[in-house]
Amino acid sequence: MFFITKYSFDDKCQIIDYHLATGDGARRLSRRFGVGPSHIRNWLSLYQHHGYEGLTKRSGHFSVAFKTSVLSKMRAESWSAKTASAHFGIASPSTVATWAKRFAQAGEAGLSRRPKRMKRKRPKGRADLDEILDKPVEEMTAEELREELLYRRAETDYLKKLEALVREQRSDENNDR
Repeated sequence: MFFITKYSFDDKCQIIDYHLATGDGARRLSRRFGVGPSHIRNWLSLYQHHGYEGLTKRSGHFSVAFKTSVLSKMRAESWSAKTASAHFGIASPSTVATWAKRFAQAGEAGLSRRPKRMKRKRPKGRADLDEILDKPVEEMTAEELREELLYRRAETDYLKKLEALVREQRSDENNDR
């Protein structure tokens, strides 16, 4: 059985071959191989349109012109996203459905790739802080000593607040009796 989220070409071929040999449907194959039936239906559709080559992993980047042609064909033939994705060898029908939604909202401009957001630079992470806290005081720089002091003060404030809340909760329980 397969219990992985990404499936190799060999895994897909094994399932397709088993289907061809037995004629089992997606549900039965799903139970046998531990793969979702929608994945299997999608692979079967890709196989029917493109053979084993349709099961190979492809680049997920498509030009605006290609996306437009897929959507035009989809409209002209009254195809579903699933049919269009199988016909054009696109791995997931949800990709085509997303294109259709974006096209409906923003036209052709909605089909262009969006620049990825820049990640915010964070201050020193937990690993860095642990490294600093494990260092002997004699080896610390002035900056590291300041960071440890701030950390210890925050820790003390947190523990004091927690202790006050626990005391308050206990006094409320005693007053209720």
